[in-house]
Amino acid sequence: MKLLNSSRYKLSLVGVSLFSISLIILMLASGTSSVAAASKKPPTRTPAPTTVPTTTLPPQPTPTPGSGPHWQVMPIPDIGTVSRLGDVAVLSANDIWAVGQAGISTLTLHWDGPQWSIVPSPNGSTTNSQLLAVDAVSANDIWAVGRYSTSAPAYENTLIEHWDGSSWNIVPSPNPSGGSFNSLTGVVVISANDIWAVGAYIGNTNKTLIEHWNGASWSIVPSPNVGPYGNYLFGAAARAANDIWAVGATNNGGNSLVLHWDGTSWNVVPSPNIANWTNQLQSVTTVAANDVWAVGVTTFTWYISDGDPITSSQTIIQHWNGTAWSIVSSPNPGDGNNYYGTITNELYGVAAVSTSDVWAVGMYGKSDGLNVTSQTLVERYTLP
Repeated sequence: MKLLNSSRYKLSLVGVSLFSISLIILMLASGTSSVAAASKKPPTRTPAPTTVPTTTLPPQPTPTPGSGPHWQVMPIPDIGTVSRLGDVAVLSANDIWAVGQAGISTLTLHWDGPQWSIVPSPNGSTTNSQLLAVDAVSANDIWAVGRYSTSAPAYENTLIEHWDGSSWNIVPSPNPSGGSFNSLTGVVVISANDIWAVGAYIGNTNKTLIEHWNGASWSIVPSPNVGPYGNYLFGAAARAANDIWAVGATNNGGNSLVLHWDGTSWNVVPSPNIANWTNQLQSVTTVAANDVWAVGVTTFTWYISDGDPITSSQTIIQHWNGTAWSIVSSPNPGDGNNYYGTITNELYGVAAVSTSDVWAVGMYGKSDGLNVTSQTLVERYTLP
């Protein structure tokens, strides 16, 4: 999005999948067994209290047409195959772009005011290509990032595409030497010659990946990792050229990961976590130098008597006050299936209208006593 203080809905399925796989590998390596974990129950989640309240928005019934402001499904062209959209960038009311994947190909949609239309976009390979994030400098200067499949040893390479006002074109992007499963999951624009993309790759373990556009080419910028195990970045936001945030997760203790660019280097900034849970941040938005929000999900896995793993998740929201990150209490409307007890509450995107008006989106699970179905989740922060 052109506004630096905005962030868009991001659902990085690849990031979540790689994160889960690496956690399983880590558990096996540490000798954790289902027998040893059978007696575990999810601990009580008690984040540190804060004086900043969060407004709870309970699920609302579907409004009837003409009953006032409400969310609604907008029609899009018939794509003709399995498809999904992962990100959106807004330039104006009649100039909006959405990116994702249709089948095994990239997908870009454009809103011109009256309707959405499919705009052709290239693919990195004939095997599998997808776009995961998009941001815009202007109407004729838009960037989208993702990944595409290749053969061994890389398996996946970074994919960056550019809209010049007439067509989408692939712009060469680097991949770490010796890296495999290289993926970009977030992009943020500062200016036409100052653009950042974030993600992860697998070397000897999962590591953070950050790339920068200087107006002429993309290059890899060194980024830190915490501990010897996997590190991932899912989203980024910028307030200025020397004030950029990237968020994700690390397998080292199952903790959230926050990086900051000060104009010279990327550095790890300590962030709090829910003890005994696996914490990850999916999205970040900046309001001011002392007012930054990050949202995500924290999960806990235990095993029932027959050895089946059960994972419950709850929302996690963190705030930067200019000095430190803290956890802010957030609602969890999801309830569980009576038999398994699984509870699902997850946030994937956050955007700020102002200091006193912040929105977060995601999903929660709703139980009918037997089955759990996924529902959209919107949470709003306001000052009294």
